[in-house]
Amino acid sequence: MLGESPEKRDWMSHVRGVAELVRLKGPRSYVDGISHVLCTSCRINIVLASLCSLTHTFLASPSWFTVPWRAHPKSDYDKMIEQMTLLSALLARCAKLNDMECSNQQRDERIAIIHDCWAAERTFTQWYDGLSDSDKTHTRVSSTLRMHGHETRPKLFSERFEFSNLTAAHMHMMYWALLQVLYTMLRLLYQALQWIETTYYWPPHPSALRCVSCFSLFNPERNIGLNGCHCGFINQQSRFNTSSLPALTDEHISYTMASRISMSFEYCLQQDLKILGPYYTPFPLKIAIGCFTAHLPETQEHLGWCYDVIETLEAKGLDFSRKMLGLYEGRPFGGFAG
Repeated sequence: MLGESPEKRDWMSHVRGVAELVRLKGPRSYVDGISHVLCTSCRINIVLASLCSLTHTFLASPSWFTVPWRAHPKSDYDKMIEQMTLLSALLARCAKLNDMECSNQQRDERIAIIHDCWAAERTFTQWYDGLSDSDKTHTRVSSTLRMHGHETRPKLFSERFEFSNLTAAHMHMMYWALLQVLYTMLRLLYQALQWIETTYYWPPHPSALRCVSCFSLFNPERNIGLNGCHCGFINQQSRFNTSSLPALTDEHISYTMASRISMSFEYCLQQDLKILGPYYTPFPLKIAIGCFTAHLPETQEHLGWCYDVIETLEAKGLDFSRKMLGLYEGRPFGGFAG
């Protein structure tokens, strides 16, 4: 499981096997004792696999939200995983949009998903606001991290985040990662309503966008309002009036969340955290890489810094990190799934 392999999805195959075993026993089997501990410890990987594969997870059903906790209160970490299941359901709906034959159905479903995405953002924010003061606290301190093999390279981030504990650090990184994925979904859905097609749901790199008529490449940040495609199709269409939807701000289309994630890695790589700190980094790092890739060439240094983090992780013996990141031969795979 932990060794490198040409098959990029083998870690997900392992998790799918665990998920099926958990699902077949049913939620009533995990109310108390060691079975409850096993179930709660497996949930994070099951949900991560569903996020990476753009599929729905059984853990999003109401019974799995309630029954295993009849004898135990939910922690903030447990509640965070439930937020992740909401996001996986939205990603799964987006992945099925191209299966719809009717363009009106696609438009209506996109609008419905957009509203659900904004509702999910409010839910994420409510969860974060409900964290204890100690878990919510993150302060900026001077960065001292030197990447493995690049100890003399100038630091990209002069400051890093300090957290009260490792769980708090992980919850912050996951919160920012969830928001980054959510904002990317919203951006792509809004673009689709403007007659721009994207072949990937992640990352939203300009090279993945094209006119739905002539298939010429299209960069919405540069071409909207101009002759955006070879055939002029995009500017000839009566676009959906997105002013009736909540507006996307600079925060939603920037790489702010990815930068916050990056400033959290140094805390997780501290020596006293041993293997547990690095273990929490791959998925947030995957999201940061996708975001920085989408903003090239402006973020070339940020992307290079993320690759240095990968080398540092692997120097600690975490060969499986490339499976989570979808990285082989130094290149990220196209699309969100890895």
